[in-house]
Amino acid sequence: MEYIILQAEVTVSDEGDFLKGIREISAENNVYITFFDVDYIADVKHIESALLHALRAFCRGENISRSPDMEVLLYAAGTRQCSCAVQTGLKKGLSNYYVLIFDFPGEQKISGEGKFRSDIPDFFVLDDKITIRKYPRDDSCKSDEFEGRYARILTSLSIISCSFPAIGDLRKKDQDDKKSDLSAENIPKNAGSSEGKYVRSFFEISEDEIQASPEKKITDFVLERVALLEISK
Repeated sequence: MEYIILQAEVTVSDEGDFLKGIREISAENNVYITFFDVDYIADVKHIESALLHALRAFCRGENISRSPDMEVLLYAAGTRQCSCAVQTGLKKGLSNYYVLIFDFPGEQKISGEGKFRSDIPDFFVLDDKITIRKYPRDDSCKSDEFEGRYARILTSLSIISCSFPAIGDLRKKDQDDKKSDLSAENIPKNAGSSEGKYVRSFFEISEDEIQASPEKKITDFVLERVALLEISK
C-alpha cells in the first residue's frame, strides 16, 4: 500500500456535504482520505505514527472504529472517543489541514509488531508481510496505479474547495520549517504559530513534563500518547 501527506487550505461551507464529497472521492478511487487540523498536529511523524497504529489495529482485528480513516484520526488524537477526535479534523469555515491519502489492502490479515526501517526512511513494514510506502518516491518501483489515482484525487478535491499551495512530500521539507517540531525548552508558553499551536493543551503536555525531559521534542511527547492508545485497549 502507499500513502501521501499533503498540506491544504480548505473551505468547508457545509460539513455534511463536504464529508459526503470526500466519501464519494474515496470510493471512486479506492482510497481513504483523512483531514487533520494543523493546529492539533505536532508534525508529519505524528500522522505517520497514527497511520501505523491504526493499520496494525485493523490487521489484528483490534480496531476501535469501523473504518481505517477514522481509526487514524482516533490514534492521531490519542483517544477512543470519536467526539473528541473529530475536534482535530474538519471544521466549518476556512482552515489549514494536513491531508492523508492512503490505500489499504484490507484482505491482507497480518499480525506482529510493525517496525520502521531505519535504513530506508521512506517506508515501514508490518510483520514483513505488507510494505507501506510513502509517495512520491524516487525509486523505480513507483506504483502507476496509485499515481493515476493520486492525480484524479487532487483534481476532485480541488473541485470541492481544497487548494494545495505546496504540493509535495512533506517529509522532504527542511526540519527548520516545522514550527511545532522544536526542542521542548524552546517552546513558548503561548505558541502563536499557525501549525500545532493547540498540541500542548490538547494532549495535556504539562510544563513539569517538559522540564523533566528537556531533551525531548514536542513530537516525542505526542508520539507517546499515540502509542498509549494501543496499550490502553
